[in-house]
Amino acid sequence: MKALLFAALVFSTVACTDKKDDESLREGLTDGGTYYVYWDSIPASIPFNEPFKLSAMVHDGEDHSQMYMDRELFVDATMPGHGHGMETTPEVTNNEGTYTVEGMLFHMAGEWELVFAVSDGTNVEKATFNIDCCES
Repeated sequence: MKALLFAALVFSTVACTDKKDDESLREGLTDGGTYYVYWDSIPASIPFNEPFKLSAMVHDGEDHSQMYMDRELFVDATMPGHGHGMETTPEVTNNEGTYTVEGMLFHMAGEWELVFAVSDGTNVEKATFNIDCCES
């Protein structure tokens, strides 16, 4: 019985931590280390060739409990393997530090690079996420 319980625990731990698809890494540090970006998609699973939204928050790179409410956020996505981006231009709205990104659309299945560019008005840092998206 203990062996079975241990095996179930190990399997569930591996299944949760070993996930590498678009549902996993939805937070990360910007390239300069100043900011930590949290994001999620609406709906939770990014759809193929259908509009979707993103929700994002920008926190301090060291103290993740400190949320920035006054940064500019720009969002874009490209397919580096194909040399192009989306056919839409996302619009970002800041609602007291919770950013809503509308106009996202992954029109092709494959690997996308989702980029969040954070600006304080002088400097820009980027957080980049690789997304293997969608069944066509």
